[in-house]
Amino acid sequence: MTRLHQLRRGAPAAQTEPAEEKIIVLLHDCGLFLRQAGLWEQLWLLLRMYLELNLSQPDSNYFKISSTLSEQIVTESEEHILASELPLSELWLRVEQLREGVHWLPWTSDEDCEDPQRLIFSDDISDLLHPITTASLVPRLTAVVLMLLKVPLLPCRDTALRVINRHQKSWSMDAIEMLLPSFFPMGTVELECVGLFKDVFQLTVGPQYIDQRLGQEHYLEFVLKVFQLCCNCLTEPSRTAFYVWWLRFERLLLVLDRLKICKLQQSRKKKLKTLLKEFLKQDQNRNNFLFYREYALIEWELGNRDGSCNILTTAIRAQPSALPVVSVLNEQEKSGLCSLYRTLCELYLSRARLTPEDATMYKQRAISILIALGLGKSLLKTEISAEQQALALDKFYHIGTELLQDASAKAAASVTGHLLPDFYVDWISCHAWLLFLTQSTWAGGAVIEDVLAKIPPTSSSTFAVTVMSCRRESLFESYVNMLHHHCSEAPGTYSVLREVLQRAIKEFPNNIYLLTSAAKLLSGVNGLGSPWWKVTQYFIKTDSVIAHLFLVLLARERHYQRENLGLQAHNYLYTGGPIVPDKSAKNRLEALFTLLKTERLTKRCPLVWRLYLRFLYDHGTVGTWRTAFYRAVEECPWIKALYIDAAKLIPEELTQIQDLIIEKELRLHVTPEELDILRGE
Repeated sequence: MTRLHQLRRGAPAAQTEPAEEKIIVLLHDCGLFLRQAGLWEQLWLLLRMYLELNLSQPDSNYFKISSTLSEQIVTESEEHILASELPLSELWLRVEQLREGVHWLPWTSDEDCEDPQRLIFSDDISDLLHPITTASLVPRLTAVVLMLLKVPLLPCRDTALRVINRHQKSWSMDAIEMLLPSFFPMGTVELECVGLFKDVFQLTVGPQYIDQRLGQEHYLEFVLKVFQLCCNCLTEPSRTAFYVWWLRFERLLLVLDRLKICKLQQSRKKKLKTLLKEFLKQDQNRNNFLFYREYALIEWELGNRDGSCNILTTAIRAQPSALPVVSVLNEQEKSGLCSLYRTLCELYLSRARLTPEDATMYKQRAISILIALGLGKSLLKTEISAEQQALALDKFYHIGTELLQDASAKAAASVTGHLLPDFYVDWISCHAWLLFLTQSTWAGGAVIEDVLAKIPPTSSSTFAVTVMSCRRESLFESYVNMLHHHCSEAPGTYSVLREVLQRAIKEFPNNIYLLTSAAKLLSGVNGLGSPWWKVTQYFIKTDSVIAHLFLVLLARERHYQRENLGLQAHNYLYTGGPIVPDKSAKNRLEALFTLLKTERLTKRCPLVWRLYLRFLYDHGTVGTWRTAFYRAVEECPWIKALYIDAAKLIPEELTQIQDLIIEKELRLHVTPEELDILRGE
């Protein structure tokens, strides 16, 4: 970083931005190392200093956040553990994980601190701090900070990850939170992929906001506070984009709570509704279409379906009826307004799917909304007739053709652009939905196929992400969603969806929505989905660590399904006899791990190793597990979670594990000597 900073001084403006891009990449890599080593105090101080230097006034202490968790509560929890008379290895593990989950901020009290590693000073990391003078890179810096704090990108697209330069590093996949976009609702069909992540969330590492243990709520409050402060410092349109990200994160938390993955306090949901209403009353927010869109989707997630649709309808009707959406001059307003129409249409299609007895009524409402969008008419005055449909389709086609000539689409993509809706994508998607509803699925698909044929495939180069590449990826998402909706209504018509998914993943292998859709489609029932050789074609032939990780998750799900099927068959057919296990799925999973732990792309992926060690613990011998563990720490020596896993699974080797943690200079919250003192007290 120092070298880059020196090169930047006195250099022409054209060279400043590339140098600062590399500084952000190095900050990301450095932050990843600190997070993986458990050095959260250093990590937060480093991130805080970057935020205060580049987002707010230097030395303003704007991002100085104090812990909301009392040290007295932590001490009482430790005393409760120490009084339990558990084995020494279990005592150490519980105290270590307790402190790991609650101590992520540097010590700021005037009182003496018993843990010297909590005493972090600015001088310790000042050499890593450099200003980012290019205004367009500030949102990217902010995104890096939030992702290092385990906030998932929503939605998580391949092009967005390439803009942030995260897709190249196999060792970056250490936090299970980065896979949470699998549960983020997109379109009309919820993928319901809980089975894909069976037992995976046991791999969470503190501090975290998923598992219900001490520090969960406090860390979540901390992350949301950082979110708010960052949004307040950004200028438009980045301010809106990051607030949209925050609202999506809040919605994701509600989804995780509903699926019983993350347990939220009931009072928090009530506070959220109050917070959102106050947020929308603010002068700078009350006329922002995108905030109302996200608010409506949160209401939907809370179970208020009528209210959700009413919010969107009211927001649309509040606009001058004489002004068509395509005539709105402000690009952000135009994109936001079009996204309201599309979202309202898709909510009605979701209601049609969820309540078959009212499907016709909801589909008619969706058609009416799309005609109103195409013809620029009021929702109240739109008539559904063959003539009106033809006029709307003609309008959609001609405007879509004009949009394809947009010269700005060749510009470089940005983090802000990723977080905001794109008018072009929403317009084409609405055109496809209207054809889907009035003609056929294949007519709607033909529109998207025609547009995709006119957009050049995206380049695999990290630095060649254009706006049009992002649009191409988003159109693939729309296409997959439409086909998935069709298949949910007409089972047995999955062949086209499989083909489109294979094309999309080949081009955008880090897109978590596409990967989750493929995994859901290929998982089948009771492990009897597509043949394994077909399954691997979707994931293994990519240069994506995330895609390979999804293949592992899919293989695990099939393994569990086969085990469950064998148990059910035994209970039904051979009651009282011996269980004869079907080892085919287990052997397939073991072969996959054997491949991935030696492949260049994945052999340094922390999550692959942690899943492999969990598999060996369930199915292997202690000797095999021990050998794999030492191989894992050779490939990923700074991943503290590996050592904690080892302490859980082979407690008899705790002393050697602690020695390794100390030798590698990873974060150790409680030393063996301190534990002896605490036990004595």
